[in-house]
Amino acid sequence: MKKTVFVVLIISFIVILNSCKKQGPTQPGPTDTPNATMTTIALSFTATDTCTVTATCTVTPTPKQPILVIGTDYWHPGNGNGQFNHPVIIAIDKNDNIYVCDLKNNRIEKFTSSGQYLSQWGSSGTGESKFDEPFGIAIDGNNNVYVADNGNNRIEVFDSNNQFIKQWGNCVLILNPNGLATDMNNNLYVADTGDNRIVKLDSTQANMQTLGGLGAGDGKFNVPVAVAIQQNGDIYVTDMNNNRVQKFDPSFNFLLKWGGTGTENGQFNGPAGIAVDTNGNVYVVDSGNSRIEKFDSSGNYLAQWGEYGKNYGQFDGPVGVAVDSSGNIYVVDMNNNRVQVFAP
Repeated sequence: MKKTVFVVLIISFIVILNSCKKQGPTQPGPTDTPNATMTTIALSFTATDTCTVTATCTVTPTPKQPILVIGTDYWHPGNGNGQFNHPVIIAIDKNDNIYVCDLKNNRIEKFTSSGQYLSQWGSSGTGESKFDEPFGIAIDGNNNVYVADNGNNRIEVFDSNNQFIKQWGNCVLILNPNGLATDMNNNLYVADTGDNRIVKLDSTQANMQTLGGLGAGDGKFNVPVAVAIQQNGDIYVTDMNNNRVQKFDPSFNFLLKWGGTGTENGQFNGPAGIAVDTNGNVYVVDSGNSRIEKFDSSGNYLAQWGEYGKNYGQFDGPVGVAVDSSGNIYVVDMNNNRVQVFAP
């Protein structure tokens, strides 16, 4: 029972790797530019432009380029320090240290804000500090680390030195937990994907509230994958199979929703990770469309970047997203076995 929902979720993410073997540097240099795609679009110009008004011109789009890349060269999976085998979710602590769920290696890897490897913990198993495909991570105000141990149907808690503190959950309380988030009061929010709901636990994990259930109506979910908390306590949830984002107040009252199935601005094809910056901007990983979409706190579309591919600024099965104290955006590029970091 523990694998049913998770397998469906992962299959929706995984895209077969291309056969190309081009090697790229760990940190992009000024000449590292993805292969551009020639696109014909209709443009409007003023009288001072070289094209006539409403002319059709051929242009070369410039993908948004990362300022840092963490992970494996050649896009191949690895199990060495600083390498990944299907990384999925990312979290950043108050010191801007980076934590990544390295799914198939059943471990958590920790890096500095500049991408230098610091440490790791975890291996396959069911005991303390063991994981069965970790698929969620969050850091509270005390730098305690919460890991969603998906296959073991539990949350494990560690201190800032990676030492095990406690665990919570079983297949009755939560089923295939994925995305995690914490608020200003150190409450923990769990995307209880197998039960199609959000679970809220207080800082002691002694009191539990729930939101949702299977469905397509307001406040219902069909494979909720990730959760993010705004500074004012508002809650955002990516509702994957309903191809939408739902927003709630701290008391779980429904506020609004946006999305829809498709490739147009503001639409989704399997929304996965979600993050909110200090200005209330919302970043959503539109996994099936291999892009990141940016919205304001009311769900109004602002911008997007990304496309399918292996080059810098492109994605293959992106999943997690996080924002650091400077507003930099970290995207977990799962099938490329790397994390790409973008300036605001």
